[in-house]
Formats: sequence, C-alpha cells, structure tokens
Amino acid sequence: MSYDKVTIGENIRMIRENAGMNRDDLATQTELNIETITKIENGARGLSINSMYKIMDSLNVDPNTLLMAEANTPFDSIDQMLMTRNKDEQKFFSTMFANMVKEFDALRRKGGRY
Repeated sequence: MSYDKVTIGENIRMIRENAGMNRDDLATQTELNIETITKIENGARGLSINSMYKIMDSLNVDPNTLLMAEANTPFDSIDQMLMTRNKDEQKFFSTMFANMVKEFDALRRKGGRY
C-alpha cells in the first residue's frame, strides 16, 4: 500500500465530518493543534505514528479504515463502510444486520432455502 498524504487527509476529513465532528473537536480530543489537523486533512503534512493513533482513537476507526487500505475480506469492506458513518447510522445498520441474521437463522432452522 502506498502512502498518499492527500488521500489519507481527505479520508480523515470525510470520517470526521460523518462523525459530526469539526476540526476543533478533533483537535481537542487528539490534543493536536488545529493547524496540525488542518495540514493533515489538506495533505500538507503526513501523519506521525503518534498522531495516527490519536486520530484513530478519536474517530473510533482502525488503521485500515483511516489509511483506506485495500479490503482483504468482505468483512473488512463492511467494517470500512460502517466506520465512515456517524454513530446513529452505525447503530441503525448494526441493528438491521442483526435482524437479518436472526431471520436467516430462523429460516435455516425451518429448513428453508436462502
């Protein structure tokens, strides 16, 4: 995977905005100054390991989601899609998925086809 500061910065901005956060919020939570956040999001500054972990923790995402690594499994792809959603949307999709699995299991127990 190549490291593209601009793409990663855009991804961080998208995740932050989808989480309903502004740059001030992220700066406060990460204890990074807002100028640093702005430079990272604009691709003018790369991520240090320390900054990456602070941002991941604040945005509640894993490294693959933050860095937009290629998905290795379908589950990685689903996780990446969910992590770009705000908390309410994540809860909605998680509930919907849980209900689908319950219906699938009930159908399978009855000998139904899927």
